[in-house]
Amino acid sequence: TPDSRSGPELFICDDKSRFAVTFDQDAKRAIVEFRGREPISLAQMPTGSGYGYGNEIYELRGKGADAIWTTPSGDFHCAVSSMPSEAASLTLAPGDFPVVSVEELKAQGDGVWTRYFDEMMPAITTCLAKNPGDLVSVLKAWPMNHGMVGVRTINGNGGRHDCLVPSDGLGTAQTELVETTTNILPGEDIVRFTPASGAYPDGDCFAHERLVQKGVFVGWLSEKTC
Repeated sequence: TPDSRSGPELFICDDKSRFAVTFDQDAKRAIVEFRGREPISLAQMPTGSGYGYGNEIYELRGKGADAIWTTPSGDFHCAVSSMPSEAASLTLAPGDFPVVSVEELKAQGDGVWTRYFDEMMPAITTCLAKNPGDLVSVLKAWPMNHGMVGVRTINGNGGRHDCLVPSDGLGTAQTELVETTTNILPGEDIVRFTPASGAYPDGDCFAHERLVQKGVFVGWLSEKTC
Protein backbone atom coordinates (compact mmCIF):
# COMPACT_ATOMS: atom_id res chain seq x y z
CA THR A 1 0.00 0.00 0.00
CA PRO A 2 1.10 3.61 -0.40
CA ASP A 3 3.12 4.83 2.53
CA SER A 4 1.50 7.15 5.03
CA ARG A 5 3.20 10.31 3.86
CA SER A 6 2.81 13.79 5.26
CA GLY A 7 0.50 15.08 2.56
CA PRO A 8 -2.33 13.76 0.42
CA GLU A 9 -1.78 12.15 -2.98
CA LEU A 10 -3.51 13.91 -5.86
CA PHE A 11 -5.30 11.64 -8.33
CA ILE A 12 -6.45 12.86 -11.75
CA CYS A 13 -8.94 10.73 -13.66
CA ASP A 14 -9.55 10.16 -17.36
CA ASP A 15 -12.78 12.19 -17.10
CA LYS A 16 -10.71 15.13 -15.75
CA SER A 17 -12.13 14.85 -12.26
CA ARG A 18 -9.59 15.01 -9.47
CA PHE A 19 -9.40 14.14 -5.82
CA ALA A 20 -6.87 13.91 -3.02
CA VAL A 21 -6.33 10.79 -0.94
CA THR A 22 -4.67 10.62 2.46
CA PHE A 23 -3.69 7.05 3.34
CA ASP A 24 -3.78 6.54 7.10
CA GLN A 25 -1.90 3.30 7.76
CA ASP A 26 -2.50 3.35 11.51
CA ALA A 27 -6.27 3.57 11.16
CA LYS A 28 -6.27 1.36 8.04
CA ARG A 29 -8.33 4.00 6.22
CA ALA A 30 -8.11 6.22 3.19
CA ILE A 31 -9.67 9.69 3.26
CA VAL A 32 -10.80 10.84 -0.20
CA GLU A 33 -11.36 14.57 -0.71
CA PHE A 34 -13.07 16.11 -3.72
CA ARG A 35 -13.30 19.84 -4.15
CA GLY A 36 -16.57 20.92 -2.63
CA ARG A 37 -17.45 17.66 -0.94
CA GLU A 38 -17.33 16.38 2.57
CA PRO A 39 -14.34 14.01 2.91
CA ILE A 40 -15.15 10.37 2.15
CA SER A 41 -13.71 7.83 4.59
CA LEU A 42 -12.91 4.38 3.17
CA ALA A 43 -11.89 1.30 5.15
CA GLN A 44 -9.02 -0.92 4.01
CA MET A 45 -10.13 -4.03 2.14
CA PRO A 46 -8.17 -7.24 1.57
CA THR A 47 -6.56 -7.35 -1.88
CA GLY A 48 -4.36 -9.85 -3.66
CA SER A 49 -1.95 -7.15 -4.76
CA GLY A 50 -1.91 -3.38 -4.65
CA TYR A 51 -4.34 -1.69 -2.28
CA GLY A 52 -8.08 -1.43 -1.82
CA TYR A 53 -10.33 0.78 0.27
CA GLY A 54 -14.10 1.08 0.27
CA ASN A 55 -17.39 1.83 1.96
CA GLU A 56 -20.95 0.95 0.96
CA ILE A 57 -20.92 3.51 -1.90
CA TYR A 58 -17.35 4.05 -3.11
CA GLU A 59 -14.27 1.95 -3.75
CA LEU A 60 -10.67 2.84 -4.53
CA ARG A 61 -8.38 0.08 -5.79
CA GLY A 62 -4.90 0.71 -7.06
CA LYS A 63 -1.45 -0.54 -7.80
CA GLY A 64 1.53 1.74 -8.22
CA ALA A 65 0.42 5.07 -9.69
CA ASP A 66 -2.80 3.70 -11.23
CA ALA A 67 -6.16 3.38 -9.54
CA ILE A 68 -9.78 2.61 -10.30
CA TRP A 69 -12.34 4.82 -8.54
CA THR A 70 -15.73 3.07 -8.36
CA THR A 71 -18.87 5.18 -7.84
CA PRO A 72 -22.63 4.67 -8.29
CA SER A 73 -22.26 6.23 -11.76
CA GLY A 74 -19.47 3.92 -12.90
CA ASP A 75 -15.77 3.09 -12.74
CA PHE A 76 -13.13 5.71 -13.50
CA HIS A 77 -9.45 5.17 -14.25
CA CYS A 78 -7.24 7.60 -12.32
CA ALA A 79 -3.53 8.12 -11.83
CA VAL A 80 -1.39 9.78 -9.18
CA SER A 81 -0.37 13.27 -10.27
CA SER A 82 2.91 14.99 -9.57
CA MET A 83 1.17 18.25 -8.60
CA PRO A 84 0.94 18.09 -4.82
CA SER A 85 0.38 21.82 -4.44
CA GLU A 86 -3.10 21.56 -5.91
CA ALA A 87 -4.17 18.88 -3.50
CA ALA A 88 -4.48 21.42 -0.71
CA SER A 89 -7.17 23.34 -2.58
CA LEU A 90 -9.36 20.28 -3.09
CA THR A 91 -11.24 20.27 0.16
CA LEU A 92 -14.17 22.60 0.24
CA ALA A 93 -16.55 22.00 3.08
CA PRO A 94 -20.11 23.36 2.75
CA GLY A 95 -18.51 26.78 3.08
CA ASP A 96 -19.27 29.96 4.93
CA PHE A 97 -22.10 30.98 2.62
CA PRO A 98 -25.52 32.39 3.47
CA VAL A 99 -28.10 29.70 4.21
CA VAL A 100 -31.41 29.49 2.36
CA SER A 101 -34.12 26.90 2.96
CA VAL A 102 -36.04 25.01 0.29
CA GLU A 103 -39.22 26.47 1.81
CA GLU A 104 -37.94 30.05 1.35
CA LEU A 105 -37.37 29.48 -2.36
CA LYS A 106 -41.15 29.34 -2.89
CA ALA A 107 -41.34 33.04 -2.05
CA GLN A 108 -39.02 33.95 -4.94
CA GLY A 109 -40.33 35.91 -7.87
CA ASP A 110 -41.25 34.33 -11.14
CA GLY A 111 -38.51 33.62 -13.61
CA VAL A 112 -36.17 31.73 -11.31
CA TRP A 113 -36.60 27.98 -11.76
CA THR A 114 -35.64 27.19 -8.15
CA ARG A 115 -38.99 28.58 -6.98
CA TYR A 116 -40.47 25.10 -7.56
CA PHE A 117 -37.43 23.27 -6.23
CA ASP A 118 -39.32 21.48 -3.47
CA GLU A 119 -41.81 19.79 -5.82
CA MET A 120 -39.09 18.94 -8.33
CA MET A 121 -36.47 17.65 -5.90
CA PRO A 122 -37.28 13.91 -6.38
CA ALA A 123 -36.96 14.34 -10.15
CA ILE A 124 -33.77 16.40 -9.80
CA THR A 125 -32.19 13.75 -7.56
CA THR A 126 -33.01 11.01 -10.07
CA CYS A 127 -31.62 12.99 -13.00
CA LEU A 128 -28.40 13.89 -11.17
CA ALA A 129 -27.75 10.18 -10.66
CA LYS A 130 -28.38 9.50 -14.36
CA ASN A 131 -26.05 12.15 -15.78
CA PRO A 132 -22.83 10.71 -17.15
CA GLY A 133 -19.66 12.26 -15.76
CA ASP A 134 -18.53 13.57 -12.44
CA LEU A 135 -19.40 16.74 -10.51
CA VAL A 136 -22.87 17.24 -11.96
CA SER A 137 -24.92 20.42 -11.39
CA VAL A 138 -28.43 21.41 -12.45
CA LEU A 139 -28.70 24.38 -14.84
CA LYS A 140 -32.49 24.40 -14.84
CA ALA A 141 -35.45 22.18 -13.99
CA TRP A 142 -39.02 22.77 -15.10
CA PRO A 143 -42.44 21.15 -14.59
CA MET A 144 -44.01 19.70 -17.75
CA ASN A 145 -47.34 18.21 -18.77
CA HIS A 146 -48.56 14.80 -17.62
CA GLY A 147 -46.69 14.93 -14.31
CA MET A 148 -43.25 15.02 -15.89
CA VAL A 149 -40.24 17.18 -15.02
CA GLY A 150 -37.42 18.26 -17.32
CA VAL A 151 -33.94 18.70 -15.88
CA ARG A 152 -30.91 20.11 -17.68
CA THR A 153 -27.57 19.24 -16.10
CA ILE A 154 -23.91 20.04 -16.70
CA ASN A 155 -20.99 17.87 -15.63
CA GLY A 156 -17.41 18.71 -14.73
CA ASN A 157 -16.34 18.48 -18.37
CA GLY A 158 -19.01 20.96 -19.51
CA GLY A 159 -21.19 18.24 -21.06
CA ARG A 160 -24.88 19.15 -20.84
CA HIS A 161 -27.70 16.61 -20.71
CA ASP A 162 -31.47 16.86 -20.74
CA CYS A 163 -33.36 14.44 -18.54
CA LEU A 164 -37.08 13.69 -18.51
CA VAL A 165 -38.54 11.94 -15.48
CA PRO A 166 -41.87 11.63 -13.63
CA SER A 167 -42.16 14.28 -10.91
CA ASP A 168 -41.99 11.70 -8.11
CA GLY A 169 -38.57 10.66 -9.39
CA LEU A 170 -39.78 7.09 -9.89
CA GLY A 171 -40.06 5.33 -13.22
CA THR A 172 -37.72 5.63 -16.16
CA ALA A 173 -35.55 8.70 -16.63
CA GLN A 174 -34.71 9.46 -20.24
CA THR A 175 -31.48 11.37 -20.80
CA GLU A 176 -29.91 12.74 -23.93
CA LEU A 177 -26.87 14.84 -24.70
CA VAL A 178 -27.52 18.49 -25.57
CA GLU A 179 -25.70 18.48 -28.90
CA THR A 180 -25.53 22.14 -29.85
CA THR A 181 -24.09 25.09 -27.97
CA THR A 182 -26.93 27.24 -29.32
CA ASN A 183 -29.54 25.14 -27.50
CA ILE A 184 -30.01 27.42 -24.48
CA LEU A 185 -33.21 27.32 -22.43
CA PRO A 186 -34.82 30.53 -21.15
CA GLY A 187 -33.47 31.07 -17.64
CA GLU A 188 -30.83 28.38 -17.99
CA ASP A 189 -27.83 28.83 -15.68
CA ILE A 190 -29.19 31.89 -13.86
CA VAL A 191 -28.87 29.72 -10.77
CA ARG A 192 -27.14 26.34 -10.58
CA PHE A 193 -27.97 23.68 -8.04
CA THR A 194 -25.13 21.39 -6.99
CA PRO A 195 -25.88 18.49 -4.65
CA ALA A 196 -23.96 18.13 -1.38
CA SER A 197 -22.04 15.24 -2.95
CA GLY A 198 -20.72 17.50 -5.72
CA ALA A 199 -18.60 20.61 -6.04
CA TYR A 200 -20.04 24.07 -6.48
CA PRO A 201 -18.67 25.96 -9.49
CA ASP A 202 -15.39 27.79 -9.21
CA GLY A 203 -14.56 31.36 -10.00
CA ASP A 204 -15.62 34.90 -9.24
CA CYS A 205 -18.75 34.77 -11.41
CA PHE A 206 -20.86 32.88 -8.88
CA ALA A 207 -22.48 33.88 -5.60
CA HIS A 208 -23.15 30.76 -3.52
CA GLU A 209 -25.79 29.90 -0.95
CA ARG A 210 -26.08 26.77 1.15
CA LEU A 211 -29.44 25.09 0.59
CA VAL A 212 -31.08 23.29 3.49
CA GLN A 213 -34.22 21.18 3.59
CA LYS A 214 -35.80 20.70 7.02
CA GLY A 215 -32.46 21.68 8.54
CA VAL A 216 -30.35 19.28 6.47
CA PHE A 217 -27.68 20.59 4.07
CA VAL A 218 -28.65 19.34 0.58
CA GLY A 219 -26.31 21.34 -1.65
CA TRP A 220 -25.48 24.73 -3.06
CA LEU A 221 -27.30 27.30 -5.15
CA SER A 222 -24.86 29.32 -7.24
CA GLU A 223 -26.13 32.49 -8.88
CA LYS A 224 -24.38 33.77 -11.99
CA THR A 225 -23.08 37.28 -11.29
CA CYS A 226 -21.13 38.03 -14.46
